[in-house]
Amino acid sequence: MDASVKSRLNRLKEGLEDFLDLYGDRPCRFGVISSSPPAVLTPEEWVVVACYVVPIRVGSSLHPGRAGTVAPDPLVGGTECLAWRGDKEAIERFREWAIQASATLRRHQTSLGGLSLDDPRYGALCAFLHLAVGTEPLSPMVKRRVILSGETIFTEGGPVLPSLAERRANDQQFAIVETRADGAAFAMAVLEFLLVGDAKRPYAARKLARSIADEFGLPEPLSEEQALFVQLLRDADGEYRTFDWMKEQQPFLKESNKTRLFKSLPAPIRTRIKGKRGSGYRWITDA
Repeated sequence: MDASVKSRLNRLKEGLEDFLDLYGDRPCRFGVISSSPPAVLTPEEWVVVACYVVPIRVGSSLHPGRAGTVAPDPLVGGTECLAWRGDKEAIERFREWAIQASATLRRHQTSLGGLSLDDPRYGALCAFLHLAVGTEPLSPMVKRRVILSGETIFTEGGPVLPSLAERRANDQQFAIVETRADGAAFAMAVLEFLLVGDAKRPYAARKLARSIADEFGLPEPLSEEQALFVQLLRDADGEYRTFDWMKEQQPFLKESNKTRLFKSLPAPIRTRIKGKRGSGYRWITDA
């Protein structure tokens, strides 16, 4: 990756850091809904489908929930749709970042390992999700699930989707690939993956992230970045370690921001770490 592309990715990271400083405590998730076999729907029909992202179940029956606090965004071609969940203001601000990121990355598409950024507004978010599905260090951060199938669509009282009226295919499905947790944290992880490269990632980082989360009773694994930061401190036996020292030990941390990284840690872990100006951080072993 040449220096100019790397510089632009780092600027996008800085924009995300600013977003997390302001909205990091508000929920903001996204996912891409697609149909199989592919079907072109109208924007109004995508709103109907998006209501099944978080459905209401009554017995064995499936009923539509809400489309979300922000209306879904149909993508170019009409065969996919970006769905949002979370705080309305946070989503609106994250949308602005996503549009800027898409414009930036589309100009350097050939330098980014063949990322496909077809949609001019949300191509970056779609590409990040598709990359994560097939990339082991990122795959734990996303999930795919079927939200609507033909047996629901074509039954009496099912969703009204005129574009599918003549098809009536019982194998018709709508599935969503979505972030498991915060969308901005996921986007940050993808940018760091693109900057650092898979070859420099420690082999055991993913396993470590899960084991630390299990130890502290957390519902989701830590990021690889968080896990390495924590483990380096735990291995120091209560001694202070500077962030520069940590980056020498783990090249994966070279692009990391120490303040953002520390603040991003779950509270049960963050309270076990003490920071001291000029000395760095240490793990509190007698807690």
